Amino acid sequence: MNEKYRIVREIGKGATCIVYEGYNRSTKEKVAIKVVDSGNQRNLVLAANETRMLRRISHPNVVRMVESVETRTKTLIILERCKFSLSSVAKSGNLTYKVILRLFRDILVGLRYLHSVGVIHRDIKLGNIMISEQNELKIIDFGLSKDTQYSAPKTFCGTPDFISPEMLDRKPYTKSTDVYSAGMLVYFLLFRSDYSRDKIEHAKASVQYGGMARLLEKMLEKDPDKRVTVDEALSDGIFRGFMPEVVEAGGLAPFEIKTKLGVVRCTKKGLEMESSAGWFWIKPGMNGIWQKSGGEERYVPFLAVDSKTLKLVGFCYSVVGLVQRRTPVVVVITDRGRFFKMAREGVYVYITDEHYTVWADGEIVTRKSGTKEVVQDVVERREVQKLISETLNVLNCNGHEEKPIKVDKRTQKKGSLKQSLYQSVGMPGVESGTLSNLLEADRDVREECVPLFTDDGVGVRLAPYVFSMCLGSGEYLVLDVKSETLARYARGREKEKYRIAEGVERSVLEKVLLFEPFFNG
Repeated sequence: MNEKYRIVREIGKGATCIVYEGYNRSTKEKVAIKVVDSGNQRNLVLAANETRMLRRISHPNVVRMVESVETRTKTLIILERCKFSLSSVAKSGNLTYKVILRLFRDILVGLRYLHSVGVIHRDIKLGNIMISEQNELKIIDFGLSKDTQYSAPKTFCGTPDFISPEMLDRKPYTKSTDVYSAGMLVYFLLFRSDYSRDKIEHAKASVQYGGMARLLEKMLEKDPDKRVTVDEALSDGIFRGFMPEVVEAGGLAPFEIKTKLGVVRCTKKGLEMESSAGWFWIKPGMNGIWQKSGGEERYVPFLAVDSKTLKLVGFCYSVVGLVQRRTPVVVVITDRGRFFKMAREGVYVYITDEHYTVWADGEIVTRKSGTKEVVQDVVERREVQKLISETLNVLNCNGHEEKPIKVDKRTQKKGSLKQSLYQSVGMPGVESGTLSNLLEADRDVREECVPLFTDDGVGVRLAPYVFSMCLGSGEYLVLDVKSETLARYARGREKEKYRIAEGVERSVLEKVLLFEPFFNG
């Protein structure tokens, strides 16, 4: 049929075409091949309409057209491969409430996009909703769809069980006809029977299904002028659970974190995420995202963001929350240790030579630094409350200063690098924190190479987080605070590198503590 694609088997047959499963011979990409007989004029018109529509629209909940191919006798529409349609799912058995709710929302999100670009589908039904290989909902079959950019819809079309009353009565109709069809589709998923108003009335009394039944009632309103719009449907409370928990990134220094899902960036403009699925930007204070589509950026409110992207938005916010838990905004140095107010509201950390205390959301837990054993009555709640009050006062008076803000409350000028090392051995709430979080951020880089003479040797700060020391014994040490590693060089021996973490040899920690003068201000 075509040298580029190999047909595997027939997977569907309709009034206007036959659909085959196949794959690209060179890339091995699985595809669906929709074959239309070019000899049938009506079928050819529908195929031409579908290819024209699919070329100009692009959305995660709309099937993707790979290409169209014309042969002497056939028109081939090459589409992304999907696993099954909702018609087969509806026949196989009952669906859970959560599954129906997810399908319900995805259909509405896809329709909202189509309506926003001037397209009315006109044939929303179970058989035209597919589930892709990646378990994403896809609206298919745009042969009957109408592009309202050029003219108003007039043609009577659709499938009887799903067709709207106004179209059935051959009256003028709008995109509201798709809303009715979508409501009827979800009704069939929910009740698996012909439409009955009594069933909706009965379901409205249900604790679990009541909200869904009430929304269906609004979508199945016979009067199109009283029928809810797609935006109104998506704003319904039953979809509230899909919305991400917003975490403001204000006060955090810019960062870039590479993850398995993509790259998350925090900039002065807001949050960005770049992944294999695309790019989006979250501007502070806006309840939605900016996405790139067709070379242009467009704003999409959270209520209309597709499920896959919405999960990535939630992931972005979780990354911000994690960074907040790791990032101190105020450091108070006391005679006992160091007290940190973290960027995450309600999280405070107090590190002393023997213990570390974490205050998170009003709960205080103190553990031994080595064994992580919970201990009691080491730090008084009153002392922690006083330090919390101190950090809040500092923020109120000096909130414009670069973070972290350092306050020295010592009566005797002394300290210990060990207080910082405890950050790296697994404190609750700041488990992935690093030594670099606890270093001063305002040192003048021009002074970094000034030698520091100690009783043990000569040290030099080579970079913001890298220190070196030449010992009188002939050893040369390099401490990388950011990666928490210590390198040791000695004549006649190979380089030794140690990870500074719980369980490291005491001799290694003793070497690390030789760098203590760098951290005592």
